[in-house]
Amino acid sequence: MKKEDLYRAMNTIDDDLLEEAERTPAVRRAGHRNAWAGLTVLAAALVLAIIRPWHGMGSAADSAEAPMQAECKDCDEAVYGEPESSVETEGAYFSNIDEECCLVRAGTDTFNESVLVLLADDQENRLISPVNLYSALSMLAEITDGQTRAEILDTLGVHDLANLREINRKVYLENNVHRESLESLTANSVWLSDERQYHEDTLAALMNEYQADVYRGSWDAQFNGMLQKWLNDHTGNLLEDSVSGIRLPEDTLLALASAVYYKASWMAEFRLSEEKEPFHAPEGDEEVQYLRRTDEDSTVYSTDRCSAVCLELQEGGSVWIILPDEDETITSLLQKEDILELVRTGGSEVIAERKTGDVHISLPLFDVQCELDLREQMPLLGMTTVLGEDADFSPITDEYMMLSSAKHAARFMVDEEGVSGAAYTIMVFDTAMAQPEEAKQLYFTADRPFLFLVTAEDGALMFAGTVNHPGE
Repeated sequence: MKKEDLYRAMNTIDDDLLEEAERTPAVRRAGHRNAWAGLTVLAAALVLAIIRPWHGMGSAADSAEAPMQAECKDCDEAVYGEPESSVETEGAYFSNIDEECCLVRAGTDTFNESVLVLLADDQENRLISPVNLYSALSMLAEITDGQTRAEILDTLGVHDLANLREINRKVYLENNVHRESLESLTANSVWLSDERQYHEDTLAALMNEYQADVYRGSWDAQFNGMLQKWLNDHTGNLLEDSVSGIRLPEDTLLALASAVYYKASWMAEFRLSEEKEPFHAPEGDEEVQYLRRTDEDSTVYSTDRCSAVCLELQEGGSVWIILPDEDETITSLLQKEDILELVRTGGSEVIAERKTGDVHISLPLFDVQCELDLREQMPLLGMTTVLGEDADFSPITDEYMMLSSAKHAARFMVDEEGVSGAAYTIMVFDTAMAQPEEAKQLYFTADRPFLFLVTAEDGALMFAGTVNHPGE
């Protein structure tokens, strides 16, 4: 049976049967998504109805056609490699077509370029997950219309929902994987009041196009507990303190949640210094431990304003460490330098100099956490209508509603073995406002505030952050 037929069939169930079902204290769920995530079935005693007509993107075999290595004409590089010998159930590689590659790059690069403005702070640590924000704002575009949607699409770098859905499908396929040295999960969910009416076609789009779990219930302690559990399950419990503070009020009409979890191993492990050493923080030196290693026949990239190294992760990802020159700040660097061009091309356009040799890398051990009020940040990204009384949410409900709160929380850590990070975005709506023959010896010592960017195998920008205080 096609998913469309299944969905129509579910919506033609006799009303008397539905009323009887609603009186039954049980949680119903059609199937489960992402078996590798290890999500447990919630207790049958919860008095909630969970809507989930379709929960997948198709099998990995469907997405992994004939292995091929295609070049993207616009990107001028081979973006994806050949599939491994055994195709994995989650996040398999997919065949490369130039148009598909450029579609994803064009859309996400436009967004990534604009969203880095959120990192501009020369005193405190900042951290975002662009891939998580892109998914959350994409769902927001689905439930809006008119000028509200137009501003969101413009921020996301696309012209219509068809392109937006295709980009999200590709990003989802490439960034839901579970391997020995790489674990990556993206997930979406929609939370509805059981006392309100919603447009079924929009809910179907959120489920089908964004693989969103859809839950329905009353906003009591039990339902809030389910939301907290969903967020913790999909962020590897890395943001428990932040999640514990989420309690949505009883008059909540709708909530959209997106989550990402990422864990990868270094291609070459670091060693941890035994003694703490100075890190030149904005308000004075701090004593921290450093990660150190020497990469033979490696490269230090330099521009007029910064230097950078690319630290490879297993399974194809990388971490770029971008160190502003001593007379530059992170904010000035973001204003003057095309940081993403450096990451996208390895510096072909912006690099003034490449030095190759044995690179002795020193990187502070750090654990960065950050929370952002997205309602305050949206105008910086060109989205204002969605915050006002004229916001158009007609695709999801006939009731008047407003975006009362929007929160983005993220955490990213590095140690000797690799990196791990998680992020979530939750938007709440209610009816009220709210090497050479003789290798050169080069040194890259990140002992002052720096930027870092984490890219996945497909080039998706998983995390972007600043480290002003590595000891926090």
